[in-house]
Amino acid sequence: MFSYPGARHKQHRKQTKAPPSSIRNNPREWFEHFDVDNSGSLSQEEIIRGLYSTFNIKTAQEQQIIRDSIFNTWCVFDVDNSGTIDKREFLMSGGMAESLIAMEQQRNNSGHYGGGAGGGYPNAHAPPPPQRGNHYQPQQPYQPPPPQQQQTQLMRIPIPQGMRTGQQLRVRSPGSGELVTVTIPSSDRWVPNAGQYCFDIHVPVKPPVVVQGTPVGQSFAPPAYAPHRNNYASPQQQQQQQLPWTSYNSFHSTSYNMPPLGMQRVSHNVPSPTVSPNGRRKALLIGINYKGTKAELRGCVNDVKSMKDLLIRNGFRDDPTSMCVLVDDHRTAGLRPNDSPTKSNIQKACNWLVHNVSSGDVLFFHFSGHGAQVPDKSGMESDGFNETICPVDYSKAGQIVDDELWGRLVYKVPSGVRLTAVMDCCHSGTGLDLPYDYNIRSHRWQEDTNPAHSQGDTVLFSGCEDSQTSADVMDKYKAGGAMTNAFLAAYNGQEPFPKFLENLHYHLKKRGFKQRPQLTSSQQFDINRIFNITQGQICGNDNVEIGRSKRRHIKPGKANNGGMNDFLLQGAGILGAFALAGAIFD
Repeated sequence: MFSYPGARHKQHRKQTKAPPSSIRNNPREWFEHFDVDNSGSLSQEEIIRGLYSTFNIKTAQEQQIIRDSIFNTWCVFDVDNSGTIDKREFLMSGGMAESLIAMEQQRNNSGHYGGGAGGGYPNAHAPPPPQRGNHYQPQQPYQPPPPQQQQTQLMRIPIPQGMRTGQQLRVRSPGSGELVTVTIPSSDRWVPNAGQYCFDIHVPVKPPVVVQGTPVGQSFAPPAYAPHRNNYASPQQQQQQQLPWTSYNSFHSTSYNMPPLGMQRVSHNVPSPTVSPNGRRKALLIGINYKGTKAELRGCVNDVKSMKDLLIRNGFRDDPTSMCVLVDDHRTAGLRPNDSPTKSNIQKACNWLVHNVSSGDVLFFHFSGHGAQVPDKSGMESDGFNETICPVDYSKAGQIVDDELWGRLVYKVPSGVRLTAVMDCCHSGTGLDLPYDYNIRSHRWQEDTNPAHSQGDTVLFSGCEDSQTSADVMDKYKAGGAMTNAFLAAYNGQEPFPKFLENLHYHLKKRGFKQRPQLTSSQQFDINRIFNITQGQICGNDNVEIGRSKRRHIKPGKANNGGMNDFLLQGAGILGAFALAGAIFD
């Protein structure tokens, strides 16, 4: 049975009476017979199965025609947008009963007869044949006039991220701009368009509503109706909610308070509406070569230059309010950085990235440098370790753990805002502590043992798994930038997420690298949606509660896993008294 907004899950009672052979004989009786739970309303599936029975539909082709007819006209009759048709909506003038009676009459006229197994109406309900030689006319059951043919227009509707077949959307009717409800058809009717799946459907064209205006200063009664709640935030609403952005250099960062452990319910309805991008884009790019140290890398600053070029080609603006670049070797790539990637500057830049963001905004975060692991003493991490990134001054200021990145970036992203992150460092599989990990083999989302839920639409592509060993990444340490280069080669903005991940694996394997990039997310969206950095609907929040949930205490991992950590710790004079608690490498 299909699931859609507002629909009630019904407990079906066993039918004891034979189904009505016709709708027009007694629409009320037909409604009550197929209202199997006596709820006073019919779902889409109940009406469809009722028509199968009444019209004696047997073939799959006819069943699909019936199903499409109900799906495509549902919005016209579901007046209160409840997801079901109640008795008033069914029997009212111009209601669904009249439409079904017209359908029945059309089938009768064209030779398709529903009802009994022998075809046509059963004898008990069949009208007596006309008798010759007299003026007797049989009494015909009441037949309301067929509804007036409504003008429609074929429209191409984008399918919001995370929505599936059978769910409903609200779209604006051509002409009046009034919101009408349409139902997402089966996936064989989906068509790719501009990096997103769409479907074509006839939408009722409603004439504009004309009302009498009142001069300013005169009182008037409010309208006796309330508009339906949108499934989309309009561009006008988004514009009203937008707050101005400021440059990184003029931004004054506030002190950071880690979100408290525990869950709290969100204040809005869930699932939240999907949102169209409003054109505002903001990016934070960090590349660290650690030049002059034992931990020196060669490709990270170049990674930032390449990623910046990709973003600009896809509509990001290269101005101080929209893009922040932190690198430690800008001469190598000819960049003009905003600042050095010290720990405090990275923390400030994370705060800048999410400052004054509003519904419809698109954000991007890229880090290329050293990643590490430290034992998680809180007992939250499933592998016993916190993943970290290493600022250029990590030997003095320390690392930045994934708990802090989640609190500064992910947790502060509101519903209706998209954040795409790429982390090209080791142990980065869950580098932002996102709760859902996509299993490429089962094609399913897997929730973390102790999940950290938030409201935004955040996805992370990470360079390798959390558990990747130092031997696995030695080749990458020597080459640098494998994940970024694979990302740039694989991205075209037109592939679904599984295909994009497949391309990532292909480009890494082609270059001889063993690490497997990971996909994690803040929302369990439909994995078959198109991956596009800037285009496509932004997934609304689907999490009823947000925050960190501790379901099970996990024993902390052991410090110092060896391997690359030993290589970096050879220069004690360079690293000073700072002891790395985990293996640090690119």
